[in-house]
Amino acid sequence: MKKISFVLLLPIVVNCFAQTGAGARRTALNSSDVISCRDPFAIFYNPASAALSSSRQIGFFYSPSPFELKELATFYAAYIQPTSIATFSAGLMKYGFELYNVKTIQTGIAFSFYEHFSAGINFSMQNLAIANYGSRNFFFADVGLTAQINDRVITGVFVKNITGTSIGNFDNQFPTFFCAGVFYKIIDAIDLYASLYKEIGYKPALQYGVEYNLAEFLNLRAGISDFPETYSGGIGITFKSFELGYSVNSHFELGLSHQFDIILRTD
Repeated sequence: MKKISFVLLLPIVVNCFAQTGAGARRTALNSSDVISCRDPFAIFYNPASAALSSSRQIGFFYSPSPFELKELATFYAAYIQPTSIATFSAGLMKYGFELYNVKTIQTGIAFSFYEHFSAGINFSMQNLAIANYGSRNFFFADVGLTAQINDRVITGVFVKNITGTSIGNFDNQFPTFFCAGVFYKIIDAIDLYASLYKEIGYKPALQYGVEYNLAEFLNLRAGISDFPETYSGGIGITFKSFELGYSVNSHFELGLSHQFDIILRTD
C-alpha cells in the first residue's frame, strides 16, 4: 500500500526538487554560464564543460534558506580530475529536511577532441525519501557538447535527463530539457553569457549574465532570466588557489535566496 501511495504522491512532490542549482558563480549569473562553466560545479550542468578545466578542483556549495525557507536547504560537493586521457568528475547533492529529502550521487567523463571541441556524459543516481511513504532510487544520464570558436567565443549544448526517467504511467515526473548557450569575452575584463532553456511542456526561458573582473582577486557578477522572472548578483574572491563565492537571487513571487561556495584548485 505504501508503494502505491508513493507512486501516486510522486507527481505532486517531484516539482519540489532543489530549486537552487550548484555554484555561487552560476546562480549569480542566473544560469547563463552553464555552457562554458569552468568550476567543479560544471558537472551538474553541461557534462562537456568539465573538459575545459586545466586543473584539479574541489568545491563545496551551500544554500541555507532558498526562498527564505530553511527546510529547502541545499548542499552540493563536486570534484574534477583532468588526466591525459579524459577529465573525470564526481559530485553529490543533498536537499530537503526530515519529512522530504533528495540525495544524488553523480559521476561523469569528458573528452576534448579536434583541439576546440569537447563532449561529455554524466550518470547519476537519485534517492527520493518521503516520510511515511518510503524511498525510491532513480537513474539519469545527461550529455553535452562544447565548441570553442576562437579565444573569445565558446558555444555549446546539452540535454538533461536524456533517459527520460519516469515511474509507473506518469509522464514528465523528472524534468527533461535542452539548453544551448554562448560565452563571449568582450574585453579581457568583461565576459558576457546567454543561454536558452527548453523544458518539455514549458515555453523557452532566456538567461543573460555578465561578469566583470574588477581586480585580479575580485569578480562582480549579475544575471537576469525572463521565465520565470528572476534577478541575481554576486561576487567571487580569489586568493591563490582558493576562491570564495557569494550570490543572491530574487524570484518575483518566492523571494530571496542566498548561496555560498568555496573552491580549491591545484595543478
